[in-house]
Amino acid sequence: MGAYESNGIGVGIRPVRDRGNYMLLVLQEEALSRPLRRYTPRSITDPKVLARELDSIRRTGIAIEREEAAMGGCCVASPVLLAGEPIAALSVSVPKDRFAPELLAPAVRTAALALGRVLARSSTGQSEG
Repeated sequence: MGAYESNGIGVGIRPVRDRGNYMLLVLQEEALSRPLRRYTPRSITDPKVLARELDSIRRTGIAIEREEAAMGGCCVASPVLLAGEPIAALSVSVPKDRFAPELLAPAVRTAALALGRVLARSSTGQSEG
Protein backbone atom coordinates (compact mmCIF):
# COMPACT_ATOMS: atom_id res chain seq x y z
CA MET A 1 0.00 0.00 0.00
CA GLY A 2 1.29 3.44 -0.80
CA ALA A 3 1.03 6.99 0.37
CA TYR A 4 -0.39 10.04 -1.34
CA GLU A 5 1.72 13.19 -1.33
CA SER A 6 0.39 16.60 -2.30
CA ASN A 7 1.52 20.08 -1.30
CA GLY A 8 3.64 18.72 1.53
CA ILE A 9 0.77 16.77 3.10
CA GLY A 10 0.86 12.99 3.07
CA VAL A 11 -1.88 10.51 3.84
CA GLY A 12 -0.96 6.87 4.02
CA ILE A 13 -2.17 3.44 4.94
CA ARG A 14 0.62 1.03 5.63
CA PRO A 15 1.04 -2.39 7.20
CA VAL A 16 1.67 -1.96 10.92
CA ARG A 17 5.33 -2.87 10.53
CA ASP A 18 5.84 0.41 8.60
CA ARG A 19 4.16 2.88 10.95
CA GLY A 20 6.78 4.08 13.40
CA ASN A 21 5.56 4.49 16.96
CA TYR A 22 2.41 2.47 16.43
CA MET A 23 4.46 -0.50 15.25
CA LEU A 24 6.42 -0.28 18.49
CA LEU A 25 3.31 -1.19 20.45
CA VAL A 26 3.46 -4.65 18.92
CA LEU A 27 7.22 -4.95 19.48
CA GLN A 28 7.52 -2.93 22.70
CA GLU A 29 9.64 -5.35 24.72
CA GLU A 30 12.09 -5.94 21.87
CA ALA A 31 12.27 -2.23 20.99
CA LEU A 32 13.02 -1.21 24.56
CA SER A 33 15.76 -3.81 25.00
CA ARG A 34 18.13 -2.36 22.40
CA PRO A 35 19.62 1.08 21.70
CA LEU A 36 17.21 3.52 20.10
CA ARG A 37 18.38 5.29 16.95
CA ARG A 38 18.38 9.09 16.77
CA TYR A 39 17.05 10.41 13.44
CA THR A 40 16.68 14.04 14.55
CA PRO A 41 17.38 16.00 17.73
CA ARG A 42 13.73 15.32 18.66
CA SER A 43 13.93 11.53 18.28
CA ILE A 44 13.08 9.60 21.43
CA THR A 45 16.17 7.66 22.48
CA ASP A 46 15.47 7.13 26.20
CA PRO A 47 13.69 3.78 26.72
CA LYS A 48 11.75 5.14 29.73
CA VAL A 49 10.44 8.09 27.71
CA LEU A 50 9.53 5.74 24.84
CA ALA A 51 7.73 3.38 27.24
CA ARG A 52 5.62 6.31 28.53
CA GLU A 53 4.87 7.36 24.95
CA LEU A 54 3.80 3.82 24.04
CA ASP A 55 1.54 3.65 27.10
CA SER A 56 -0.12 6.88 25.96
CA ILE A 57 -0.57 5.53 22.44
CA ARG A 58 -2.11 2.34 23.79
CA ARG A 59 -4.59 4.35 25.93
CA THR A 60 -5.62 6.84 23.24
CA GLY A 61 -5.24 4.88 20.01
CA ILE A 62 -3.29 7.83 18.59
CA ALA A 63 0.43 8.23 17.92
CA ILE A 64 1.64 11.80 17.53
CA GLU A 65 5.11 12.37 16.12
CA ARG A 66 6.68 15.83 16.11
CA GLU A 67 9.88 15.96 14.06
CA GLU A 68 11.10 12.65 15.52
CA ALA A 69 11.74 11.05 12.12
CA ALA A 70 12.49 14.13 10.00
CA MET A 71 12.94 17.79 10.83
CA GLY A 72 10.02 19.88 9.66
CA GLY A 73 7.62 16.91 9.49
CA CYS A 74 4.92 15.84 11.91
CA CYS A 75 2.51 12.91 11.85
CA VAL A 76 -0.61 11.52 13.50
CA ALA A 77 -1.31 7.77 13.22
CA SER A 78 -3.94 5.35 14.46
CA PRO A 79 -4.26 1.57 14.13
CA VAL A 80 -6.64 -0.20 11.82
CA LEU A 81 -7.94 -3.13 13.86
CA LEU A 82 -9.40 -6.41 12.68
CA ALA A 83 -10.76 -8.67 15.43
CA GLY A 84 -9.04 -6.40 17.95
CA GLU A 85 -5.58 -6.86 16.40
CA PRO A 86 -3.67 -4.13 14.55
CA ILE A 87 -3.31 -5.06 10.89
CA ALA A 88 -2.35 -1.64 9.53
CA ALA A 89 -2.15 1.99 10.56
CA LEU A 90 -3.60 5.11 9.01
CA SER A 91 -1.42 8.19 9.20
CA VAL A 92 -1.43 11.80 8.12
CA SER A 93 1.88 13.66 7.77
CA VAL A 94 2.09 17.42 7.46
CA PRO A 95 4.74 20.11 7.64
CA LYS A 96 5.44 21.40 11.16
CA ASP A 97 3.90 24.81 10.45
CA ARG A 98 0.58 23.17 9.43
CA PHE A 99 0.45 20.59 12.24
CA ALA A 100 -2.71 20.71 14.35
CA PRO A 101 -2.93 17.38 16.21
CA GLU A 102 -6.04 18.52 18.09
CA LEU A 103 -7.82 18.62 14.70
CA LEU A 104 -6.05 15.75 12.95
CA ALA A 105 -6.10 13.14 15.73
CA PRO A 106 -9.90 12.74 16.00
CA ALA A 107 -10.23 12.58 12.20
CA VAL A 108 -7.45 9.99 11.81
CA ARG A 109 -8.80 7.88 14.70
CA THR A 110 -12.33 7.98 13.30
CA ALA A 111 -11.13 7.04 9.81
CA ALA A 112 -9.01 4.15 11.15
CA LEU A 113 -11.95 2.81 13.19
CA ALA A 114 -14.26 3.09 10.18
CA LEU A 115 -11.77 1.31 7.94
CA GLY A 116 -11.48 -1.49 10.50
CA ARG A 117 -15.29 -1.88 10.51
CA VAL A 118 -15.39 -2.03 6.71
CA LEU A 119 -12.63 -4.64 6.65
CA ALA A 120 -14.39 -6.68 9.33
CA ARG A 121 -17.61 -6.69 7.31
CA SER A 122 -15.82 -7.64 4.12
CA SER A 123 -13.92 -10.45 5.86
CA THR A 124 -17.19 -11.95 7.13
CA GLY A 125 -18.91 -11.63 3.76
CA GLN A 126 -21.28 -8.82 4.75
CA SER A 127 -21.88 -6.22 2.07
CA GLU A 128 -21.90 -2.44 2.43
CA GLY A 129 -25.14 -0.63 2.16
